[in-house]
Amino acid sequence: DLERQVEHTKSYYLSKLRNKEPLVPPKPSGRPAGGGASQQREAELQLAIRERDARIEDLTRTLQLAETRKAEQAEHFEVAGVAASSTAELAAPAAFAPPAPALLRLFLASPE
Repeated sequence: DLERQVEHTKSYYLSKLRNKEPLVPPKPSGRPAGGGASQQREAELQLAIRERDARIEDLTRTLQLAETRKAEQAEHFEVAGVAASSTAELAAPAAFAPPAPALLRLFLASPE
């Protein structure tokens, strides 16, 4: 009886090989077990990153607008006869450049 089962199994797999069929049936096309939760978590994290990037861009624009306004005020003071150097001392340093969004994201994600 055992020899008959072995012969049957052998002939089954040999016929699969001759016909170039897959030896193992394909997996059912459903959601992988437990994969849905990780995909959902990844989507949530991607959304959080997009929201944080949008917030960083908004803050960067606000900072640039504030710097522009300070520069305009400095020009008005200069026209009024006040030295521009005295207003520059009160304003933020001109060498300051806002950090890139990627650096801000890295800073915000750091645990310290």
